[in-house]
Amino acid sequence: MKKDPCFWVNTFLLCSSFQNTLFNANYSMTMLNVGNGQTIVFQDNRTLRTVLYDAGVDRGRSKQLVSNYLRWAGVNWVDAVFISHQHDDHYNNLLGVQNYFLVKQIIYNNTKLTRIRFGGMKFTVLHRWINDSDENNNSLVVLVEINNTKILLTGDITQKIELNLLEQDLTTATLLQVAHHGSVTSSNLLFLQRIKPMFCFISGEKTKQQKYPAATVLQNLQAVNCQIYFTGGKRNLQFHIIDKKTVLKLF
Repeated sequence: MKKDPCFWVNTFLLCSSFQNTLFNANYSMTMLNVGNGQTIVFQDNRTLRTVLYDAGVDRGRSKQLVSNYLRWAGVNWVDAVFISHQHDDHYNNLLGVQNYFLVKQIIYNNTKLTRIRFGGMKFTVLHRWINDSDENNNSLVVLVEINNTKILLTGDITQKIELNLLEQDLTTATLLQVAHHGSVTSSNLLFLQRIKPMFCFISGEKTKQQKYPAATVLQNLQAVNCQIYFTGGKRNLQFHIIDKKTVLKLF
């Protein structure tokens, strides 16, 4: 069936408008709509640096989902991919990314790195592989600092690791990647009260088997006045940093 020419014009203008917004931002963080998996894309649009935290999608989703987004976003290479831990839903699109892009560095959860910088984005590892019997607790916990904005990435850690992190000199975070897709196993209230996140991003969706996010988690996030955003199988979440201002985009 032929589409009206106006359809393609309007589609092009819409995409162009969105991409102009994206690339006018100094930096962006995009949590992709991958179901009960996780892929987060960081871009420094001044120095053309791209870093991924995880590269996984839920079962049944396209093996090219992540690479398709990166191509649409105008990425030509990937400077680094952090793989938080060895669960399929956090790395099963990595090979697809490598097939389409030069991936300069893959950083696994047994890394010895403490700090690494890509353009204006500083990544600090707060927790790594500890040979825990629960692989979720081996997740890389990474603090990303961009200007005055702090983003805390937690993979799938449980409350056990969240409480261990309280022993460190944790500061408040502008944005929190809520651990384990909003599972009741994570998001301890004491941990949340320490970091006091302003924005909380959850990668997941409700299914018959997995009812994310848990009601208790939402209550805890609300108790610390965090603005909650959930991909929900419907939308990508994008956080822009423009100079010292932050802007949220849902698409």
